[in-house]
Parts: sequence; structure tokens; C-alpha cells
Amino acid sequence: MTVAELYPPCDQNRVLFLQQMNRNYSFESSVQIQTLREHLDQLQRENSDLKQMIIENELNKNALEKQNKMFEQTLQQKEQLKKQLFETEDKLFKTETELRILKETYLPFENQGAQIPKLSLTQIQKEKENTREQMKMEVAAQNANIEGLELLKSQISKSEFIAQECYREMKKIRDREDREEETLLISKVKCEK
Repeated sequence: MTVAELYPPCDQNRVLFLQQMNRNYSFESSVQIQTLREHLDQLQRENSDLKQMIIENELNKNALEKQNKMFEQTLQQKEQLKKQLFETEDKLFKTETELRILKETYLPFENQGAQIPKLSLTQIQKEKENTREQMKMEVAAQNANIEGLELLKSQISKSEFIAQECYREMKKIRDREDREEETLLISKVKCEK
């Protein structure tokens, strides 16, 4: 049945106007629903990317924490090396004193043609110099390691800050998703009416 058959002439124009308004609203609602769906899909993709970033951040944080433990161990090793270096320098000082005493002891006999254990004294002197250089090289290497580990320690703080930013951004996206879903639901209800 047509509008003319259903309604009296005085209401026909109003009915036609309302039908046209309903068609326009239905079209606009469908366009709005499609836009909201696309926006929701985009938010979900962003949310997924942020979750992946957080996972990678946690992995990096765990790796940096392990390196931080190595850093602490290296500091302990450095302290032990310092202690060993002091002990070695003390031994070297004692050795130098013994060498001086030996030279002073054997010097009078050298003028009388006595055999002086020069080879043993030379070996002791070389061992003293080699030990001193080796300890210096080890301390220098430990200092270089500590500088690198201090840089890694600062990266841990940066990673923790990035993780907090990611969590805040995820919360914003979830709130936006909730609002978009609520708007989408309201639009659907209006469209169905």
C-alpha cells in the first residue's frame, strides 16, 4: 500500500518527509558506523604494537638487569684487583729491598773475584717488572669494562621510563576503545530504531 492509501492528505507530506529523514539518518549512521569500525581497528593495531613494544622492553630490561649484575661483579673484581695490586706492590717493594741488600752483601766479594748469582738477580728484576705491568694492564681493562657497564646501567633507567610511557599510552588507547565501542553501540541502537 502507498502513503496516499494509508494516510489522509493532510499527513501525507509529513510522512514522506519523515521517511526521507529516516533514509538520510540511516545512511549517515551506516557511514558513521563504518568510520568508527575503521578507527577501532586502527586503535587495536596500535594497541597490539604497544603490547609488542612492552614485551620487547621487558626482554631488554631483563637483559640489562643481568648486565647490571655483571657490572656489580666487575666492581667486586676491580676491588679484588686493587687489593692484589697493593699486595703485589708491597711484595715488589720487599723484593727491591732484598735486591738492594743482596747487592750490598755481594758487592764486597765481587771485588775479590767471588761468583755472584747475577742471573738470579736479573730474573727476579724481570719478574718484578713483568708482574707490575701485568697488574696495570688488568686494572686498565677492568676500568674499561666498568665504563661500558655504567652505560648499560643508564640504559636500564631509560628502558624503565619507556615501559612506563608505553603503559600510559596503552591505558589511553583502551579508554579510547571503550568510548568508541560505546559510541558504536549507541549508533547501532539508533539505526535499528
